[in-house]
Amino acid sequence: MRPPTTTANLSIKMNHRLELPEERLEAEVKSICKRYKIAPETVRDILEQNFSKQPQLVQKILERHNHEDVTRFKEYKQVIKETKKQVYYSLRQYHQDQNQEKQLSTQLKELLKTQASSEQINQAVTELLLTHVSTQERVEYYQAFYEQLFSLIEPPTAVIDIGCGLHPLSYPFNNTKKPISYVAIDKDNTAIEYLKTFSSHKQPEWLMPICADIAQLEWLSYLNAEAKAWDLAFMLKLIPVVHRQNKALLAKLAEVPARQILVTASTEAMTRKENIMRREDKVLREFIRVANKKIRGHFRIANEFGYLLEN
Repeated sequence: MRPPTTTANLSIKMNHRLELPEERLEAEVKSICKRYKIAPETVRDILEQNFSKQPQLVQKILERHNHEDVTRFKEYKQVIKETKKQVYYSLRQYHQDQNQEKQLSTQLKELLKTQASSEQINQAVTELLLTHVSTQERVEYYQAFYEQLFSLIEPPTAVIDIGCGLHPLSYPFNNTKKPISYVAIDKDNTAIEYLKTFSSHKQPEWLMPICADIAQLEWLSYLNAEAKAWDLAFMLKLIPVVHRQNKALLAKLAEVPARQILVTASTEAMTRKENIMRREDKVLREFIRVANKKIRGHFRIANEFGYLLEN
């Protein structure tokens, strides 16, 4: 814990950030962390960086915080508003640390090249999954995810994963449930490149990462010529995103030639500590109605829920 700061010990630290009264800083960190899904140390860093740009405000706070409500200062409110904005938009980024991702992808490539043990490869895959916001929320529950999935359906031989992110890295390719083909589609080229690193040590037909936008997709061009439909289509946390960004594309997703579709949504907001299950369920059910599908089974892990659909 840092010692309380007073006017007498106002200083510029080595990284050029200005000291603030510890109790005031802690109060703001606690308030923001109560609302947003972010680490306290990250919030503290952003706050200190923003206050460091306002040295006159910091001086004013240090002089008055013991006998005046400094949170009412216009400049103070602006700093807090800007901090919350930065926190919000940082949490909206699927790739939280691209440098770390690249390092882990390179590490995985080397492990695969040297034919490392499955334990080493699985550990590298897990660490890579943790770098992507969507799969990060699911990592702890992947065993339950696949146990529940395979209790609802027979292991599929042909899979399409739309808006896949890094999810295909989690698929149990190394056991008897491996599919003959797994088409992974996402418009995020970074995610697709990481999947290509992983797919290089699989038989080519096992995992086929493709960078494409949903609006440009022609389903049959990715489907094996001998097959009439995929056994399973993953649309994990996809429908609510498409509903918000481009609702017209839901009809396109409804046309995917798949015998079964797993649609899911989050129980909690991506950025805030807010239960959104009721709202997301409404969106999923609207899609089910538009797609004219039947609910075959309900799906639920700790932070995600959805439905297994069929024609």
